[in-house]
Amino acid sequence: MNATRWRPVFTVALFSALPFAVFLNANRADLDFDAILGLYALVLFVPGVVVLIVADRRRGPVARERAAVVFAAAAFVLFQFQFARSLADVFGLDSDPVAVAIWVALFAAAVVLAIRISRHSLAWNYAAVAGALLLALPVVQYAHFRATTPAFDLGASATPTQLSRPGAQAPDVYFFLLDGYGRADQLEQTIGFDNAAFLGALARRGFQVHEKAAAAYPVTFLSLAATLSMGYPAAPGELEDHTPFFDAVGGDNEVVDAFHRLGYEFAFASDYSSFDCGEQVDLCIEPRTAGIEGVGGEREVAILGATPLATLLPALGLHLSPLRGYLSPQDVVREVARERSGEPLFAYAHLLTPHPPYRYLEGCGLREDLTEPEIDYWGEAAGEGGEQYRQAIECVNRSLLRAIDGIEAEDPNAIIVIQGDHGPKFGIDFHRPLSDWSQRQLDTRFAIMNAQRLPARCARESPRAGLAVNTFRIILGCIVGKRLPLLRPRELMIDLEQGEVEQVNQRADRSTGA
Repeated sequence: MNATRWRPVFTVALFSALPFAVFLNANRADLDFDAILGLYALVLFVPGVVVLIVADRRRGPVARERAAVVFAAAAFVLFQFQFARSLADVFGLDSDPVAVAIWVALFAAAVVLAIRISRHSLAWNYAAVAGALLLALPVVQYAHFRATTPAFDLGASATPTQLSRPGAQAPDVYFFLLDGYGRADQLEQTIGFDNAAFLGALARRGFQVHEKAAAAYPVTFLSLAATLSMGYPAAPGELEDHTPFFDAVGGDNEVVDAFHRLGYEFAFASDYSSFDCGEQVDLCIEPRTAGIEGVGGEREVAILGATPLATLLPALGLHLSPLRGYLSPQDVVREVARERSGEPLFAYAHLLTPHPPYRYLEGCGLREDLTEPEIDYWGEAAGEGGEQYRQAIECVNRSLLRAIDGIEAEDPNAIIVIQGDHGPKFGIDFHRPLSDWSQRQLDTRFAIMNAQRLPARCARESPRAGLAVNTFRIILGCIVGKRLPLLRPRELMIDLEQGEVEQVNQRADRSTGA
């Protein structure tokens, strides 16, 4: 068989794209394809092409073909670290060093085998065909999923009424979403923390603190999608595609559309790597990254988890974190004041604190290393986790009060909301059905902070006013001078293992008194 120029390049391209196609398909419920995955594939492809060029220059066209086969084997095994972990588990040796040793043995065996079989010209075609078939499987599965999964229109049934521009000067609106900020009664029960001093300071600043505030869903992407679509977008049943809800959290939602129709400028701020400023954003507030170790992305952490780099890089002092940097309520207010235009403003700040990884030291100094604990590890409520969570709440409280005072100095009539998306997660696993949840766990997770500073004429005394799903029905109604109807309470659980949404049996009616 004659050597060619196209076949080795084609083989390298296939095996460079394969791991990222597999990753995208494995996470198809949460991710859409974007250019960054293509860029990561290119990062793998370029060294592969360099290997081909070097082999060709030194040994000729046959060496180029053989190098492509060896690269294919090496690239494939590079992303099989989880298989090595599984083997370590089988032998009862669940530790990173053992998993790395197993992976090194597998990698070396694959490379040696590839060198041997690449002597035969038939292997050159087999490698290309194998790469094409392996790549086709996740690509076809992903394409089928996207083509057959019904599209969600989060705002279609949620728009309370056709909104028209207010006649008077519209007030600025600040929405501080603090991830994992639980309601005061549950904070006291869970970690023994009394938040009364902060709530009193809010009351003195004109806030109405809802003592029975509740989220509609217990996870961020559904809870916030409900708040920002002013409805219940995920009904009981199977939930395959999560991406519309993530898009809603990032700004593609009915609330932002409504504010735009009212002539508002939209400012978006987040320190969470999963959310970037999209095309709906007029003013993008970025976190500070100077002097921070471990800034990266949740997606990048997941990709590296398929390779031994997930273990080796931290040992070398290199870390990744779901946080993109430091962003406090004060930072948001300061940057908004500096960058905004003269139009009325809707500022939506999604801040990961007090959710892990806990970023504050004692005295509210900022940690430089944001990699520990991991985003899903809360620790023990009665131990270090509970203490760090309390510390994060106290520090963000301090920043919130300063931010509120700064807003009031600029606009005494501004509407301000401080809200959690769910309560803490101590001892809670979402990969299980509703029947496995205790009443206390439900109480803890659905109960949220919800404090609103509204004009006196707009305050609503109904228990439903504390439901996160009604927050913007109240605010938008206040701006346009209408009392929009408030939705009845519902609480819906999601089993992440099965991808199923389940109705919590009328508990919301009892907990809110609605």
